[in-house]
Amino acid sequence: MKQVDTNYYDYIVADEIHHGAAKTYDKFLNYFTPKILLGLTATPERMDGKDIKEYFCNTIAAEMRLPEAINNKLLVPFQYYGITDPTDLSKVRWSSLGYNNTDLDNLFVNNEQSAKLRFNIIIDNLYKYIDDIDKVHGLGFCSSINHAKYMSDNFNKNNIPSIYLTGNSDKSIRENAIKDLESGKIKFIFTVDLYNDGIDIPCINIELLLRPTDSLTIFLQQLGRGLRKNKDKDYLIVLDFIGECNKHFNYAEKFGALISQKSTDILKNINNGFPILPTSCSIALEKVAEEHILINIKANTNNRQVIISMLQNFEETTHKKLTLYNFITYYKLNIFDIYKKDISFYRLLTEAGIKHFEEESPIENSVVGKLRNLLNINSPLFIKYIKSLLNDNNYRQNYLLDRMIYYTLFNKIPTKEGFNNISDALNFIKKSKCLNFELNEICDYLYYSLEVLPIKNDLNFECPLEVYGIYTQAQLYAGLGVFNEQYAGPMLQGVWYLKKHNHDIFLITINKEDSHFGESIAYEDYAINNRLFHWQTQNSVAEGSNTLNRYINSNGRISLFVRINRKENNQSCPYIYLGEANYISHSGSKPVGIVWKLKHKIPAKYLDKMMKI
Repeated sequence: MKQVDTNYYDYIVADEIHHGAAKTYDKFLNYFTPKILLGLTATPERMDGKDIKEYFCNTIAAEMRLPEAINNKLLVPFQYYGITDPTDLSKVRWSSLGYNNTDLDNLFVNNEQSAKLRFNIIIDNLYKYIDDIDKVHGLGFCSSINHAKYMSDNFNKNNIPSIYLTGNSDKSIRENAIKDLESGKIKFIFTVDLYNDGIDIPCINIELLLRPTDSLTIFLQQLGRGLRKNKDKDYLIVLDFIGECNKHFNYAEKFGALISQKSTDILKNINNGFPILPTSCSIALEKVAEEHILINIKANTNNRQVIISMLQNFEETTHKKLTLYNFITYYKLNIFDIYKKDISFYRLLTEAGIKHFEEESPIENSVVGKLRNLLNINSPLFIKYIKSLLNDNNYRQNYLLDRMIYYTLFNKIPTKEGFNNISDALNFIKKSKCLNFELNEICDYLYYSLEVLPIKNDLNFECPLEVYGIYTQAQLYAGLGVFNEQYAGPMLQGVWYLKKHNHDIFLITINKEDSHFGESIAYEDYAINNRLFHWQTQNSVAEGSNTLNRYINSNGRISLFVRINRKENNQSCPYIYLGEANYISHSGSKPVGIVWKLKHKIPAKYLDKMMKI
């Protein structure tokens, strides 16, 4: 930096960019102004909570997380076993750095009774889950140097050749230890944070997680040591010893990384035995260990007081401004954990004593219950319009977008909600201090969280719906201008023919649930690839019928709105607008199967879920 100007380099690649917020990286990244800055990392989450995305326009350009990497056979599968640990950690001292290591040493090493009990369980389970000790190339992650030494000494006493390594170990000893592990001379290396990253030992086929690791970064780094592909290695065995934990410990993040789901889905996955995992992977939890995990996740995701405490300490802990976006992203929460029942961000801030909002009308209370309808919006056009409505007295009014906002926040027609018209209702929202604040916070969160950018549609009539946009039924019908105001509810048909525009709207659900869809309407709808989509008509449509002829001769006047599931987060799922499609072929009668070719490719984010594999 002393020798060249800030714009000297056109293209800079920074590896291990999760170190980006450290002083040495930060100084470098803030000095140079390349045309392209590419940051690469296997673990974008930093342990100190700092956000490296600030260097990259607050977004990740492309990512492949652990489940996808396994599915693409870039890493070996894992067989993860959650084993009941009798050690009670709920009383161990806790700080922002996690468990107190001195207290852990007392339980894992110094207290002969608890240490011996725990060690025996580790040994018993090691032999339970391995076929042949001679084929083991193992790594054990410990909480301290004393713990690593204790484990190594006791494994050697049990005729399992082992060694312990720390950051203070001589370089030659470290190098020889890896060679001895590869050759089979030793079976285990026990370590403390030495092999979290920056080392490649492909032979590792079993890992012992012997320390309670609250950091998602460390957990993924440790897991990654054993996922490297190697000859004669089909999978990695992971033995995780799970005891009663501190209420601040976070199991949701750990299992979320393994199954690539948000915390609200993790409880469902655990209760159903993890039905959706990467290819050839498995997670098996002992009953008591599972109970510890479920209690922890429920306490951290559903406890209003925990969230209020996090809000009260947020700025002091993170040195960030307390906003909805910063709060959600820092703690890696699911936004649906904030907006449920009568909870909203402004109400939580009021309860926390950070801000004070007074609700002046029952209408405000009613709107709070509808805020969840906003949370899936990914249309920049729609988000910016809501922001302009809230903050700009001279905003350019759009009749259809006004209706979309209104029917997002209200169920009934204006006169039944206490307003003369839609404009009066939106003006009420704008002037309400609490609702104006809330909607601004939600819009900022949605805008900074965009992953798939929608594009303008090519429809032959005015419509603000964007291709790849995500919309509730009410929003899409309002945007199409066909909302039925007789009862202010969206039409529930799977097909809606807009006769005025000679345009058919298809509402498609990929995964039908028996509890809602009977056999008579269990259609076969799925993506064939990123351009072709198979759709099945209603059972009443026959070969040669006027309806089928209209579909076949539509000349692209067909729009597909697709959702993966009928319900998520305890509410109806919104639809993804895939745009218009052209007829390719059809077969059968009552129902007819039709193959459509989309004008725009299905984004990779949704494709796997829309294909029936």
